[in-house]
Amino acid sequence: MRLIEAAREVRNAIDTVGRILQGAEAQLSGVVRVTSTDTFCLSILPDVVAEITAEAPELRIELHCTNSHLDLSRLHADISVRPAFKLPDELAGDMAGVLGMRSFGPANGKRELTWLGVCGALSRSKAAEFMVDELAPGEIVTGADSFPVLREMVARGLGKAILPNCLGDPDPRVMRLHDGPNLVDVPIWVASHADLADAPRLRNTRRRIAEALLARAEQFA
Repeated sequence: MRLIEAAREVRNAIDTVGRILQGAEAQLSGVVRVTSTDTFCLSILPDVVAEITAEAPELRIELHCTNSHLDLSRLHADISVRPAFKLPDELAGDMAGVLGMRSFGPANGKRELTWLGVCGALSRSKAAEFMVDELAPGEIVTGADSFPVLREMVARGLGKAILPNCLGDPDPRVMRLHDGPNLVDVPIWVASHADLADAPRLRNTRRRIAEALLARAEQFA
């Protein structure tokens, strides 16, 4: 047991040194790996990446699309762009707006529809919490583990769903089902592992991503 604990301590120390050495690069050049949800990777981040790399042509930003949280401590990604009410203790970063969500149905105006729920990685989302609190279990007939997939299901008349405004509003195939405030509001974070948070290269890249997201605040909220 002591050997296992010692091995874990050595691995953690090696990982920490690796993160610090990697973060020592100060110039906006090389590869920066950004992980985010499919909603952001499809609707927002390609434009953001284009803006940033136009100003810093030696910088290459890779987008890693997943609704599951990657382990930044294992260097699967350098920067995370995520909607969450708070950051995990091992991450450090800044809030860059608010992601608003509403109920959407097909644009044909049919409103007598059953609810489409969320599953998989999205089952821990605030949209899932809202549905558990506000809807009876029998009201949800099926669902998906992706908001873009849910949007496609809504567009085809399979039901109504809670979607991020930035996905639903631009799509003429779907329409808002209620006025007034959002059903769900979630802060958007741009963060790195705490060991890398002050590295100039990542700090500058995070700042530019956050500024680009804040410039699109109305699109989110």
